[in-house]
Amino acid sequence: MTEHTDSIDVPARAVTNAAVVLWGNRWQSDMARELGLTLRRVQRIAAAARDDETYQLPRGLLADLLARLERVHRPMQRAYEDLKTLYDGA
Repeated sequence: MTEHTDSIDVPARAVTNAAVVLWGNRWQSDMARELGLTLRRVQRIAAAARDDETYQLPRGLLADLLARLERVHRPMQRAYEDLKTLYDGA
């Protein structure tokens, strides 16, 4: 994880949605371990999401999440486009 110097208020639900995509059902413990966060902090994010609140997230952590999502998204997008082209041409 990178050094975080400033933070931004983000909808906690956006963070948890990203976490589910990246880590699946065990997202809380896996997210904490992989990003170097305490499990308690991740649980606070989950609680804020359940309450439809924002959560103050360090910009560096947000950048880490975005980079991880991009690594997952690009191959999925290419696979979708390939299959869609085949389907549309059939």
